[in-house]
Amino acid sequence: MLNSYLLLVIGQISLLWSAGTTGFVPSIKPEIVKHSALSSYEKYLKKTNVGIIDTPIDFENNDELQSKSHINSCFFHEDSSGVICDLLDNRNDKEYFNSVEVADVMSYLKLQKKFELTATEKTWLEDKTLDKKFLAKVSRYISSSHGTHVAGIVAQDNSRVNILEMAAIPLKKGTVAGAKNTDEPLRQVTSADLFKLQFLIDKEIAQKMLLHQNMANFITENKIELINGSYGQNSCEDFILRSTLNLGLMPDPVHSKYLARYYRTMFNKKMKKLIDQNENTLFIYAAGNAGENNDMTPQVPATINSDQVIAVAAVDQEGNLASFSNYGPMTVDLAAPGVNINSKAIGGYNLDMNGTSQAAPQVTRTASIIRSINSKLSAKEVKEIITKTVDRLPLLAGKLKSGGVLNEKRAVIAAEFSKHPSSNLDAAILHAFNLLPEGS
Repeated sequence: MLNSYLLLVIGQISLLWSAGTTGFVPSIKPEIVKHSALSSYEKYLKKTNVGIIDTPIDFENNDELQSKSHINSCFFHEDSSGVICDLLDNRNDKEYFNSVEVADVMSYLKLQKKFELTATEKTWLEDKTLDKKFLAKVSRYISSSHGTHVAGIVAQDNSRVNILEMAAIPLKKGTVAGAKNTDEPLRQVTSADLFKLQFLIDKEIAQKMLLHQNMANFITENKIELINGSYGQNSCEDFILRSTLNLGLMPDPVHSKYLARYYRTMFNKKMKKLIDQNENTLFIYAAGNAGENNDMTPQVPATINSDQVIAVAAVDQEGNLASFSNYGPMTVDLAAPGVNINSKAIGGYNLDMNGTSQAAPQVTRTASIIRSINSKLSAKEVKEIITKTVDRLPLLAGKLKSGGVLNEKRAVIAAEFSKHPSSNLDAAILHAFNLLPEGS
Protein backbone atom coordinates (compact mmCIF):
# COMPACT_ATOMS: atom_id res chain seq x y z
CA MET A 1 0.00 0.00 0.00
CA LEU A 2 1.20 3.50 -0.76
CA ASN A 3 -0.80 4.93 2.08
CA SER A 4 -2.88 3.55 4.89
CA TYR A 5 -6.33 4.99 5.49
CA LEU A 6 -9.19 4.61 7.88
CA LEU A 7 -11.87 2.46 6.28
CA LEU A 8 -15.58 2.24 6.98
CA VAL A 9 -16.51 -0.67 9.21
CA ILE A 10 -19.45 -2.76 8.04
CA GLY A 11 -20.63 -5.13 10.72
CA GLN A 12 -17.78 -4.01 13.02
CA ILE A 13 -15.19 -6.37 11.51
CA SER A 14 -15.47 -5.66 7.81
CA LEU A 15 -12.85 -3.84 5.79
CA LEU A 16 -13.23 -2.11 2.47
CA TRP A 17 -10.58 -3.28 0.05
CA SER A 18 -8.86 -0.03 -0.85
CA ALA A 19 -5.10 0.09 -1.05
CA GLY A 20 -5.03 3.85 -0.77
CA THR A 21 -4.86 6.76 -3.16
CA THR A 22 -2.06 8.05 -5.30
CA GLY A 23 -3.39 11.48 -6.14
CA PHE A 24 -3.49 12.59 -9.77
CA VAL A 25 -1.64 10.25 -12.13
CA PRO A 26 -2.11 8.99 -15.71
CA SER A 27 -4.95 6.58 -16.33
CA ILE A 28 -4.39 2.89 -16.89
CA LYS A 29 -3.31 1.71 -20.34
CA PRO A 30 -6.17 1.10 -22.81
CA GLU A 31 -4.86 -2.35 -23.76
CA ILE A 32 -5.48 -3.48 -20.18
CA VAL A 33 -8.89 -1.84 -19.74
CA LYS A 34 -10.73 -2.65 -22.92
CA HIS A 35 -13.74 -0.39 -22.45
CA SER A 36 -16.67 -1.03 -24.74
CA ALA A 37 -19.18 1.73 -25.43
CA LEU A 38 -22.64 0.31 -25.82
CA SER A 39 -23.71 0.02 -29.43
CA SER A 40 -26.04 2.40 -31.23
CA TYR A 41 -29.14 0.49 -30.19
CA GLU A 42 -28.37 0.85 -26.47
CA LYS A 43 -31.51 2.92 -25.90
CA TYR A 44 -33.55 -0.21 -26.58
CA LEU A 45 -31.75 -2.27 -23.93
CA LYS A 46 -33.14 -2.86 -20.46
CA LYS A 47 -31.50 -1.30 -17.42
CA THR A 48 -29.74 -3.56 -14.94
CA ASN A 49 -30.28 -3.08 -11.20
CA VAL A 50 -26.90 -3.03 -9.45
CA GLY A 51 -26.53 -2.92 -5.67
CA ILE A 52 -23.39 -1.29 -4.24
CA ILE A 53 -22.59 -2.50 -0.70
CA ASP A 54 -20.23 0.23 0.46
CA THR A 55 -19.98 3.62 2.11
CA PRO A 56 -22.75 6.14 1.24
CA ILE A 57 -22.65 7.35 -2.36
CA ASP A 58 -22.59 11.09 -3.13
CA PHE A 59 -25.23 11.20 -5.85
CA GLU A 60 -26.05 14.86 -5.28
CA ASN A 61 -22.68 16.25 -6.35
CA ASN A 62 -22.09 13.87 -9.28
CA ASP A 63 -24.42 14.36 -12.23
CA GLU A 64 -23.48 11.07 -13.90
CA LEU A 65 -24.23 9.12 -10.73
CA GLN A 66 -27.39 11.09 -9.95
CA SER A 67 -28.87 10.20 -13.34
CA LYS A 68 -28.31 6.51 -12.58
CA SER A 69 -29.40 6.44 -8.95
CA HIS A 70 -32.35 4.29 -7.94
CA ILE A 71 -34.98 5.67 -5.58
CA ASN A 72 -34.82 2.62 -3.30
CA SER A 73 -31.32 3.09 -1.95
CA CYS A 74 -31.04 1.96 1.68
CA PHE A 75 -28.96 2.41 4.81
CA PHE A 76 -28.57 -0.68 7.00
CA HIS A 77 -27.98 -0.55 10.76
CA GLU A 78 -25.11 -2.90 11.47
CA ASP A 79 -26.70 -3.91 14.77
CA SER A 80 -29.58 -5.19 12.59
CA SER A 81 -32.08 -3.04 14.47
CA GLY A 82 -33.64 -1.96 11.23
CA VAL A 83 -33.35 -0.73 7.68
CA ILE A 84 -33.90 2.88 6.66
CA CYS A 85 -34.58 3.73 3.02
CA ASP A 86 -34.36 7.01 1.13
CA LEU A 87 -32.20 8.85 3.66
CA LEU A 88 -31.46 11.72 1.32
CA ASP A 89 -30.18 13.85 4.21
CA ASN A 90 -27.31 11.41 4.70
CA ARG A 91 -26.18 12.03 1.13
CA ASN A 92 -26.09 15.76 1.84
CA ASP A 93 -24.05 15.47 5.04
CA LYS A 94 -22.03 18.69 5.07
CA GLU A 95 -18.95 17.19 6.68
CA TYR A 96 -18.70 14.37 4.15
CA PHE A 97 -20.11 15.72 0.92
CA ASN A 98 -19.88 19.50 0.93
CA SER A 99 -16.88 20.26 3.11
CA VAL A 100 -15.16 23.55 2.29
CA GLU A 101 -11.89 21.76 3.04
CA VAL A 102 -12.25 19.29 0.17
CA ALA A 103 -10.39 21.69 -2.10
CA ASP A 104 -7.44 21.65 0.30
CA VAL A 105 -7.54 17.85 0.43
CA MET A 106 -7.45 17.60 -3.35
CA SER A 107 -4.64 20.16 -3.57
CA TYR A 108 -2.66 18.15 -1.04
CA LEU A 109 -3.09 14.91 -3.02
CA LYS A 110 -2.19 16.63 -6.27
CA LEU A 111 0.99 18.18 -4.87
CA GLN A 112 2.05 14.80 -3.48
CA LYS A 113 2.40 13.58 -7.07
CA LYS A 114 4.00 16.69 -8.51
CA PHE A 115 7.68 16.25 -9.42
CA GLU A 116 8.74 19.88 -9.15
CA LEU A 117 7.24 22.12 -6.48
CA THR A 118 7.52 25.86 -6.16
CA ALA A 119 8.84 27.21 -2.87
CA THR A 120 5.32 28.20 -1.83
CA GLU A 121 3.90 24.78 -2.70
CA LYS A 122 6.69 23.00 -0.86
CA THR A 123 6.14 25.05 2.29
CA TRP A 124 2.36 24.53 2.15
CA LEU A 125 2.76 20.77 1.62
CA GLU A 126 5.24 20.44 4.48
CA ASP A 127 2.95 22.35 6.83
CA LYS A 128 -0.04 20.17 5.92
CA THR A 129 1.99 16.98 6.30
CA LEU A 130 2.79 17.97 9.89
CA ASP A 131 -0.84 18.83 10.63
CA LYS A 132 -2.31 15.66 12.18
CA LYS A 133 -5.86 17.03 12.18
CA PHE A 134 -5.63 17.82 8.48
CA LEU A 135 -4.20 14.37 7.68
CA ALA A 136 -7.09 12.81 9.60
CA LYS A 137 -9.50 14.79 7.40
CA VAL A 138 -7.65 13.60 4.28
CA SER A 139 -7.99 10.01 5.47
CA ARG A 140 -11.65 10.48 6.34
CA TYR A 141 -12.41 12.08 2.99
CA ILE A 142 -10.77 9.26 1.05
CA SER A 143 -12.39 6.46 3.05
CA SER A 144 -15.77 8.20 2.85
CA SER A 145 -15.37 8.52 -0.92
CA HIS A 146 -14.94 4.77 -1.32
CA GLY A 147 -18.57 4.01 -2.21
CA THR A 148 -18.78 6.99 -4.57
CA HIS A 149 -15.55 5.91 -6.27
CA VAL A 150 -16.78 2.33 -6.73
CA ALA A 151 -20.18 3.49 -8.04
CA GLY A 152 -18.46 5.83 -10.47
CA ILE A 153 -16.52 2.92 -11.99
CA VAL A 154 -19.72 0.92 -12.49
CA ALA A 155 -21.49 3.93 -14.03
CA GLN A 156 -18.70 5.04 -16.36
CA ASP A 157 -20.01 5.23 -19.96
CA ASN A 158 -22.82 2.94 -18.85
CA SER A 159 -26.26 4.44 -19.27
CA ARG A 160 -28.12 1.15 -18.86
CA VAL A 161 -27.64 0.76 -15.13
CA ASN A 162 -29.70 1.57 -12.03
CA ILE A 163 -27.47 1.97 -8.99
CA LEU A 164 -28.97 1.05 -5.63
CA GLU A 165 -27.02 2.26 -2.63
CA MET A 166 -26.67 -0.33 0.14
CA ALA A 167 -24.73 1.45 2.88
CA ALA A 168 -24.18 0.26 6.45
CA ILE A 169 -24.46 2.66 9.36
CA PRO A 170 -21.46 1.85 11.60
CA LEU A 171 -21.55 1.50 15.37
CA LYS A 172 -18.75 2.08 17.84
CA LYS A 173 -16.53 -0.94 18.31
CA GLY A 174 -17.02 -2.55 21.71
CA THR A 175 -15.79 -5.51 23.71
CA VAL A 176 -16.98 -9.04 23.23
CA ALA A 177 -20.43 -9.58 24.73
CA GLY A 178 -20.34 -11.35 28.08
CA ALA A 179 -16.56 -11.07 28.43
CA LYS A 180 -14.91 -9.81 31.63
CA ASN A 181 -11.56 -8.12 31.98
CA THR A 182 -9.28 -9.60 34.63
CA ASP A 183 -5.86 -8.94 36.11
CA GLU A 184 -5.25 -12.64 36.72
CA PRO A 185 -2.41 -14.35 34.79
CA LEU A 186 -3.37 -15.67 31.37
CA ARG A 187 -3.69 -19.45 31.11
CA GLN A 188 -3.24 -21.88 28.26
CA VAL A 189 -6.15 -22.67 25.94
CA THR A 190 -7.80 -26.04 26.65
CA SER A 191 -10.21 -28.09 24.54
CA ALA A 192 -13.08 -26.75 26.65
CA ASP A 193 -11.89 -23.21 25.96
CA LEU A 194 -11.91 -23.89 22.20
CA PHE A 195 -15.60 -24.77 22.46
CA LYS A 196 -16.25 -21.52 24.32
CA LEU A 197 -14.41 -19.53 21.65
CA GLN A 198 -16.29 -21.33 18.89
CA PHE A 199 -19.54 -20.45 20.67
CA LEU A 200 -18.52 -16.76 20.69
CA ILE A 201 -17.65 -16.99 16.99
CA ASP A 202 -21.00 -18.60 16.20
CA LYS A 203 -22.76 -15.84 18.13
CA GLU A 204 -20.79 -13.13 16.31
CA ILE A 205 -21.52 -14.63 12.90
CA ALA A 206 -25.21 -15.00 13.76
CA GLN A 207 -25.30 -11.26 14.48
CA LYS A 208 -23.62 -10.50 11.16
CA MET A 209 -26.09 -12.74 9.36
CA LEU A 210 -29.00 -10.64 10.65
CA LEU A 211 -27.48 -7.67 8.83
CA HIS A 212 -26.83 -9.69 5.68
CA GLN A 213 -30.32 -11.19 5.82
CA ASN A 214 -31.72 -7.65 5.69
CA MET A 215 -29.55 -7.03 2.64
CA ALA A 216 -30.62 -10.32 1.03
CA ASN A 217 -34.27 -9.39 1.52
CA PHE A 218 -33.61 -5.96 -0.01
CA ILE A 219 -31.99 -7.64 -3.02
CA THR A 220 -35.05 -9.85 -3.47
CA GLU A 221 -37.57 -7.03 -3.07
CA ASN A 222 -35.81 -4.76 -5.57
CA LYS A 223 -34.92 -7.46 -8.11
CA ILE A 224 -31.24 -6.58 -7.92
CA GLU A 225 -29.36 -8.56 -10.56
CA LEU A 226 -25.79 -7.66 -9.60
CA ILE A 227 -24.08 -6.92 -6.29
CA ASN A 228 -20.71 -5.22 -6.04
CA GLY A 229 -18.99 -5.99 -2.75
CA SER A 230 -15.69 -4.12 -2.47
CA TYR A 231 -15.31 -5.18 1.14
CA GLY A 232 -14.29 -8.19 3.18
CA GLN A 233 -14.56 -9.76 6.62
CA ASN A 234 -10.81 -9.81 7.12
CA SER A 235 -10.46 -8.92 10.78
CA CYS A 236 -11.72 -12.14 12.37
CA GLU A 237 -8.24 -12.49 13.90
CA ASP A 238 -8.91 -9.29 15.85
CA PHE A 239 -12.21 -10.67 17.15
CA ILE A 240 -10.54 -13.97 18.10
CA LEU A 241 -7.69 -12.18 19.89
CA ARG A 242 -10.09 -9.99 21.88
CA SER A 243 -12.25 -12.99 22.73
CA THR A 244 -9.23 -15.03 23.84
CA LEU A 245 -7.86 -12.27 26.07
CA ASN A 246 -11.27 -11.45 27.54
CA LEU A 247 -11.60 -15.08 28.62
CA GLY A 248 -8.27 -14.82 30.41
CA LEU A 249 -6.50 -17.06 27.92
CA MET A 250 -3.02 -16.90 26.44
CA PRO A 251 -3.22 -16.34 22.65
CA ASP A 252 -1.76 -19.34 20.83
CA PRO A 253 -0.80 -19.17 17.12
CA VAL A 254 -1.96 -22.73 16.39
CA HIS A 255 -5.33 -22.32 18.07
CA SER A 256 -5.77 -18.81 16.64
CA LYS A 257 -5.17 -20.10 13.10
CA TYR A 258 -7.66 -22.92 13.66
CA LEU A 259 -10.28 -20.52 15.01
CA ALA A 260 -9.74 -18.05 12.14
CA ARG A 261 -10.34 -20.82 9.61
CA TYR A 262 -13.41 -21.94 11.58
CA TYR A 263 -14.72 -18.35 11.53
CA ARG A 264 -14.23 -17.96 7.78
CA THR A 265 -15.65 -21.40 6.97
CA MET A 266 -18.79 -20.82 9.02
CA PHE A 267 -19.23 -17.29 7.71
CA ASN A 268 -18.96 -18.45 4.09
CA LYS A 269 -21.39 -21.31 4.77
CA LYS A 270 -24.00 -18.92 6.18
CA MET A 271 -23.43 -16.36 3.43
CA LYS A 272 -23.87 -18.97 0.70
CA LYS A 273 -27.38 -19.69 2.00
CA LEU A 274 -28.25 -16.00 1.63
CA ILE A 275 -26.74 -15.92 -1.85
CA ASP A 276 -28.80 -18.98 -2.81
CA GLN A 277 -31.87 -17.03 -1.71
CA ASN A 278 -31.32 -14.78 -4.76
CA GLU A 279 -30.49 -17.31 -7.46
CA ASN A 280 -30.67 -14.77 -10.29
CA THR A 281 -28.21 -12.37 -8.65
CA LEU A 282 -24.49 -12.37 -9.41
CA PHE A 283 -22.24 -11.28 -6.52
CA ILE A 284 -18.91 -9.70 -7.47
CA TYR A 285 -16.41 -9.37 -4.62
CA ALA A 286 -12.96 -7.83 -4.27
CA ALA A 287 -10.35 -10.50 -3.52
CA GLY A 288 -8.57 -8.41 -0.89
CA ASN A 289 -5.44 -6.31 -0.52
CA ALA A 290 -3.25 -8.36 1.81
CA GLY A 291 -1.09 -9.82 -0.97
CA GLU A 292 -2.08 -13.29 0.25
CA ASN A 293 -3.18 -16.55 -1.33
CA ASN A 294 -6.91 -16.85 -0.69
CA ASP A 295 -6.63 -20.62 -1.17
CA MET A 296 -4.52 -20.76 1.99
CA THR A 297 -6.06 -17.88 3.97
CA PRO A 298 -9.67 -17.60 2.80
CA GLN A 299 -10.93 -14.04 2.65
CA VAL A 300 -14.67 -13.73 3.08
CA PRO A 301 -17.01 -13.32 1.34
CA ALA A 302 -14.79 -13.48 -1.79
CA THR A 303 -14.01 -17.18 -1.28
CA ILE A 304 -17.62 -18.38 -1.20
CA ASN A 305 -17.78 -21.38 -3.53
CA SER A 306 -20.73 -20.57 -5.76
CA ASP A 307 -21.61 -20.18 -9.43
CA GLN A 308 -23.11 -16.84 -8.36
CA VAL A 309 -19.86 -15.41 -6.98
CA ILE A 310 -16.94 -13.82 -8.84
CA ALA A 311 -13.77 -12.95 -6.93
CA VAL A 312 -11.61 -10.27 -8.54
CA ALA A 313 -7.88 -9.60 -8.16
CA ALA A 314 -6.09 -6.44 -9.31
CA VAL A 315 -3.40 -5.90 -11.95
CA ASP A 316 -1.23 -2.90 -12.68
CA GLN A 317 -0.79 -1.00 -15.97
CA GLU A 318 1.44 -3.72 -17.40
CA GLY A 319 -0.92 -6.57 -16.55
CA ASN A 320 1.15 -7.76 -13.58
CA LEU A 321 -0.63 -8.86 -10.45
CA ALA A 322 -0.63 -5.79 -8.22
CA SER A 323 1.75 -6.09 -5.27
CA PHE A 324 -1.10 -5.70 -2.78
CA SER A 325 -3.60 -7.98 -4.51
CA ASN A 326 -4.76 -11.27 -3.09
CA TYR A 327 -4.80 -14.19 -5.51
CA GLY A 328 -5.72 -17.87 -5.58
CA PRO A 329 -5.76 -20.44 -8.40
CA MET A 330 -8.75 -22.14 -6.78
CA THR A 331 -10.63 -19.20 -5.26
CA VAL A 332 -10.00 -16.03 -7.32
CA ASP A 333 -11.60 -16.01 -10.76
CA LEU A 334 -9.93 -13.24 -12.74
CA ALA A 335 -8.22 -9.89 -12.50
CA ALA A 336 -9.10 -6.37 -13.57
CA PRO A 337 -7.11 -3.12 -13.42
CA GLY A 338 -6.71 -1.88 -9.87
CA VAL A 339 -3.83 0.61 -9.92
CA ASN A 340 -4.32 4.35 -10.44
CA ILE A 341 -8.02 3.98 -11.23
CA ASN A 342 -9.72 7.35 -11.70
CA SER A 343 -13.33 7.75 -10.64
CA LYS A 344 -15.80 9.95 -8.78
CA ALA A 345 -15.24 11.22 -5.25
CA ILE A 346 -17.27 13.18 -2.72
CA GLY A 347 -18.03 16.78 -3.62
CA GLY A 348 -17.97 16.32 -7.39
CA TYR A 349 -14.23 15.70 -7.60
CA ASN A 350 -12.34 12.85 -9.23
CA LEU A 351 -9.74 10.77 -7.45
CA ASP A 352 -7.27 7.99 -8.34
CA MET A 353 -7.27 4.97 -6.06
CA ASN A 354 -5.58 1.57 -5.88
CA GLY A 355 -7.15 -1.67 -4.75
CA THR A 356 -9.13 -4.77 -5.58
CA SER A 357 -12.00 -2.48 -4.56
CA GLN A 358 -11.41 -0.68 -7.83
CA ALA A 359 -10.96 -3.89 -9.85
CA ALA A 360 -14.26 -5.50 -8.78
CA PRO A 361 -16.59 -2.73 -10.06
CA GLN A 362 -15.03 -2.98 -13.52
CA VAL A 363 -16.24 -6.57 -13.63
CA THR A 364 -19.60 -5.43 -12.25
CA ARG A 365 -19.82 -2.83 -15.00
CA THR A 366 -19.16 -5.47 -17.66
CA ALA A 367 -21.73 -7.79 -16.08
CA SER A 368 -24.34 -5.02 -16.13
CA ILE A 369 -23.80 -4.48 -19.86
CA ILE A 370 -24.05 -8.23 -20.51
CA ARG A 371 -27.31 -8.40 -18.59
CA SER A 372 -28.66 -5.39 -20.49
CA ILE A 373 -27.89 -7.08 -23.80
CA ASN A 374 -29.29 -10.49 -22.89
CA SER A 375 -31.53 -10.48 -19.83
CA LYS A 376 -32.25 -14.21 -20.27
CA LEU A 377 -28.75 -15.16 -19.17
CA SER A 378 -28.52 -16.67 -15.69
CA ALA A 379 -26.04 -15.46 -13.08
CA LYS A 380 -23.95 -18.57 -13.78
CA GLU A 381 -23.93 -17.83 -17.52
CA VAL A 382 -22.91 -14.20 -17.02
CA LYS A 383 -20.03 -15.41 -14.85
CA GLU A 384 -19.06 -17.94 -17.51
CA ILE A 385 -18.94 -15.31 -20.24
CA ILE A 386 -16.80 -12.98 -18.14
CA THR A 387 -14.33 -15.60 -16.93
CA LYS A 388 -13.98 -17.38 -20.29
CA THR A 389 -13.37 -14.27 -22.42
CA VAL A 390 -10.37 -13.01 -20.45
CA ASP A 391 -6.97 -12.13 -21.88
CA ARG A 392 -4.81 -14.93 -20.51
CA LEU A 393 -1.44 -13.64 -19.34
CA PRO A 394 1.65 -15.76 -18.49
CA LEU A 395 2.29 -13.78 -15.29
CA LEU A 396 -1.18 -14.70 -14.00
CA ALA A 397 -0.94 -18.42 -14.79
CA GLY A 398 -1.17 -20.39 -11.57
CA LYS A 399 -2.37 -17.30 -9.70
CA LEU A 400 -6.02 -17.13 -10.80
CA LYS A 401 -8.66 -19.63 -11.95
CA SER A 402 -8.86 -18.12 -15.42
CA GLY A 403 -5.25 -16.97 -15.53
CA GLY A 404 -6.39 -13.78 -17.16
CA VAL A 405 -7.59 -10.18 -17.12
CA LEU A 406 -11.09 -8.91 -17.88
CA ASN A 407 -11.73 -8.15 -21.55
CA GLU A 408 -14.98 -6.21 -21.66
CA LYS A 409 -15.24 -5.94 -25.44
CA ARG A 410 -14.90 -9.68 -25.96
CA ALA A 411 -17.41 -10.41 -23.18
CA VAL A 412 -19.93 -8.02 -24.75
CA ILE A 413 -19.49 -9.66 -28.16
CA ALA A 414 -20.18 -13.05 -26.59
CA ALA A 415 -23.30 -11.66 -24.90
CA GLU A 416 -24.51 -10.28 -28.23
CA PHE A 417 -24.03 -13.60 -30.00
CA SER A 418 -25.62 -15.56 -27.12
CA LYS A 419 -28.97 -14.05 -28.14
CA HIS A 420 -28.88 -15.85 -31.49
CA PRO A 421 -31.50 -18.65 -31.53
CA SER A 422 -29.06 -21.25 -32.87
CA SER A 423 -26.22 -20.31 -30.53
CA ASN A 424 -25.11 -21.75 -27.22
CA LEU A 425 -22.76 -20.17 -24.71
CA ASP A 426 -19.64 -22.03 -25.86
CA ALA A 427 -20.30 -21.04 -29.46
CA ALA A 428 -20.88 -17.43 -28.46
CA ILE A 429 -17.57 -17.30 -26.58
CA LEU A 430 -15.73 -18.92 -29.50
CA HIS A 431 -17.31 -16.41 -31.85
CA ALA A 432 -16.09 -13.57 -29.59
CA PHE A 433 -12.51 -14.87 -29.76
CA ASN A 434 -12.77 -15.18 -33.55
CA LEU A 435 -13.80 -11.53 -33.82
CA LEU A 436 -11.42 -10.30 -31.14
CA PRO A 437 -8.46 -12.68 -30.77
CA GLU A 438 -6.11 -12.45 -27.82
CA GLY A 439 -3.34 -9.97 -28.44
CA SER A 440 -5.38 -7.98 -30.95
